[in-house]
Amino acid sequence: MEIVTMTPAARRELERACSKQSNWNDFGYWIGKGNAPNCFQREHDKSTISRVIFFPSDDSASRWNSAWEREIRHGGHCGTVGLTVAVTLISSAGVGAVVGTIAAIFKDELQAKLFYPKVEREWSCNICFNHEYRWAPHPSERKEFYQTIEAKITDHNGEIVSEFDKAYAH
Repeated sequence: MEIVTMTPAARRELERACSKQSNWNDFGYWIGKGNAPNCFQREHDKSTISRVIFFPSDDSASRWNSAWEREIRHGGHCGTVGLTVAVTLISSAGVGAVVGTIAAIFKDELQAKLFYPKVEREWSCNICFNHEYRWAPHPSERKEFYQTIEAKITDHNGEIVSEFDKAYAH
């Protein structure tokens, strides 16, 4: 297997030549102009980006926590508006306002219990992004992109308090 790094223009041209059916006969032999392209070459790239966020003071930890709380609260406001408008449109205006208010209070109580990675003084958060990209010009080969995100919050003793990992594929 040959690993080649190509420019995007060369990659598109190779994909076009390999996938155009009029360039190949029924037995898979090249009948296009010029030499047959190497449709079985591949690219495979991996990269990792890692960052450690350290919280040396109470102030830095409270800024982190309040930023998460603010994002959750703003998301909740959008949900409250949508919920109130929907209930008001479905029912009469007076009943809709009362039911919408009760539903909003119930939603806010549930929202207050949402998990987010709270930190304290002298804790750290390690965030790691892993990327993997695979490409081949042959039509039967898949182009794949994988990304995983890992986050670990450790306390001042080095013990893991919270852990998160998520994988995305495209």
